[in-house]
Amino acid sequence: MKFAKSLLVLTVLAGAVTAQAQIESALEVPVSADKMEMTTSKLNGGSFLRFNTGGGQSFSLKCHQGFGDAKLMVFLKGSMMSTQLSSPVENMETCVQHLSGIQEQVNVGAGKVRIEIRHDHTLGVAAIR
Repeated sequence: MKFAKSLLVLTVLAGAVTAQAQIESALEVPVSADKMEMTTSKLNGGSFLRFNTGGGQSFSLKCHQGFGDAKLMVFLKGSMMSTQLSSPVENMETCVQHLSGIQEQVNVGAGKVRIEIRHDHTLGVAAIR
């Protein structure tokens, strides 16, 4: 339920525009190395870093290669609602390296992934302790 409330707050804040702040909103999702999986799928056009957060809730990061562009996508699924966020990235290789870095940090003890929605409509994603 706490995850669903955080998801609702993130969704509401994502729609609000605060011209003075570089970061409009942020969400920290608790994660665990034993509930994490990194996969690559040519069929789905990218690499996924998936976290099973329990209770029918999930959180995934995806590097997606479209036609001519690469994106970092964030999928949050709660028990009552879900949302998807995306942001352009420099290239697919850099994005996948970033996901691998998050995976490594979670493996050595980072307990949360922080998602920042920035004023310029880009996303920041990082593992934190």
